[in-house]
Amino acid sequence: MRLFHTKCEMIVNDGTILHLALVYVTVGDIEEKAIEAVVVEGGCYVGFTQRHLVEHAATYDGAICIVMEVLSKASISMTKK
Repeated sequence: MRLFHTKCEMIVNDGTILHLALVYVTVGDIEEKAIEAVVVEGGCYVGFTQRHLVEHAATYDGAICIVMEVLSKASISMTKK
């Protein structure tokens, strides 16, 4: 499966290299920490990690990772669960 990012027309698929970075986002009137994912080639922001990973921000902030599998909402993969 491939994920098409409409803002920059980048296709994120298996093997895409991402940079993770700790950022602060405002939700309503509350500022929260989040870990965003940015495609290394092109620098396009593509989303955030799951919220529970923020408590491990020291591990993930600045990390480079490779997309192993892109899952759809209808996926039955145990990885997503």
